[in-house]
Amino acid sequence: MKKTLTFTLAIVLVLSMLTACGDNRGGNNNTTPTNSTTSPAKPVRAVEIPDKILDVSDKSLYFTIVDDVKYNLIEVTVQDFLDAGFSLGKDEDQNRLIKPDPGKIQRVQMYKEGFPAPYFEIGPYSNTEKGIPLKDCLIDEIVIQNKNADIVIVCNLALGCAEEDLIKCFGEKRMGMYSYVAVDFGSFYFEARDGVISGINICYGARNYE
Repeated sequence: MKKTLTFTLAIVLVLSMLTACGDNRGGNNNTTPTNSTTSPAKPVRAVEIPDKILDVSDKSLYFTIVDDVKYNLIEVTVQDFLDAGFSLGKDEDQNRLIKPDPGKIQRVQMYKEGFPAPYFEIGPYSNTEKGIPLKDCLIDEIVIQNKNADIVIVCNLALGCAEEDLIKCFGEKRMGMYSYVAVDFGSFYFEARDGVISGINICYGARNYE
């Protein structure tokens, strides 16, 4: 089952409200208790401007670097993040079966000790009606909204980076949004406020493997 153009455009509309952190597509708007009310400062990295605008049909672009560890979408699993020390919301069950649901885009929040807000969100991928335990699911999407999280993507772009650097890497807005789509392959979506990046969504076309 491939992602369709219609489905892709639907995501554009949903993700235009990226900064609404309550949008958690799995329906589990959980919080994890923490003793900290503030988050540690993240390191600042220089953006690496490419020689030409990035081609979002290039598979090698679909990765994130979280706390200095690189994760490739559709190769990393939820368990990989759990093993790295991240946790699910307190009411989330790592053995919950994830089933395909074309009418519902599922997201799961991931937490890190010392950070009161979700560190990032993931899209677990399942291609069987029997369902796959959440912890065993491959991840085909990551959403970055926590400005304190040490997460970068291609070109060292991260929340807080200059909007002009985003344009140098991905190009100008399309249809009024920073949305860059390779149909049936993958997509990058950004939100910017006050001249800086305020939200990032990367979705790789895992369903192309079926």
